[in-house]
Amino acid sequence: MARATKAEIDALSHAGFEYYQSGRHKEAVQQYSNIIRLRPNYAYFQRGINHFKLGRYSEAVMDCQAAANIVNNNHPNNIPDFINVIEQYYDEYSSLWFELDFVYIVLGHALFALKKYRQAINAWEHSIELHPINEFDLREKLEEARNKC
Repeated sequence: MARATKAEIDALSHAGFEYYQSGRHKEAVQQYSNIIRLRPNYAYFQRGINHFKLGRYSEAVMDCQAAANIVNNNHPNNIPDFINVIEQYYDEYSSLWFELDFVYIVLGHALFALKKYRQAINAWEHSIELHPINEFDLREKLEEARNKC
């Protein structure tokens, strides 16, 4: 199979986002699955959000964990090095241009929906570690999850 160009991936990604915005989450999942087949490091988080919207929480968990692993495995310990990696390998890692803390927020919500409250708490706490302002938005969900443990 020929390797897709950045332009082709961008076009598929744009179509997936259009499906997401219009509430056509099944089509978005299919679109992002096509991207993942072409470039395995791409689109797990985007597909995970759509799985979550469809109530497919186990699939959302798997995709969010895959997205977090991709970022964590390609993320040097300091930000300037990470920026250099992104700039040098934009074609490989352009899908990493999402906030990792948001991945953990969605992961937490999917785990919560699966009644995996301790794991949800861990995901949300990880999000807060990455971006402390998230504590304000997650305070009620964290309390609810702690009460269910």
